[in-house]
Amino acid sequence: MAASIVADPVKAVASGAVMNFVGDVESSTERIDKHLTDIMMAQDFHDLTGQVVAKVVSLASELEDSLVKLLVQAAPPEQAQKVESAVLAGPVVSFEGRTDVVANQGEVDDLLASLGF
Repeated sequence: MAASIVADPVKAVASGAVMNFVGDVESSTERIDKHLTDIMMAQDFHDLTGQVVAKVVSLASELEDSLVKLLVQAAPPEQAQKVESAVLAGPVVSFEGRTDVVANQGEVDDLLASLGF
């Protein structure tokens, strides 16, 4: 269409092709603007969600640390040593002979499925 407008501008104006082209450009621009706005809103939502999740994780970590300190302070001396060593144990690296840890992705998937995810 744009080529016909350039080839004979007088004929294009007389037939209304220019106005049709302008209308098409306006509608396309509005549609593109709406899509770009939707994309920006989705990115903003994702960014805000990430910030909230990060704050919740930080709060949970601080809460856990505070509760462990409270537990150590309130526990009898012989139990306090067990609690401190359990807290400092770190992640489980070897899963042989353990039933309280998962060994592979299949077990993780089964656990999540049993929880309804």
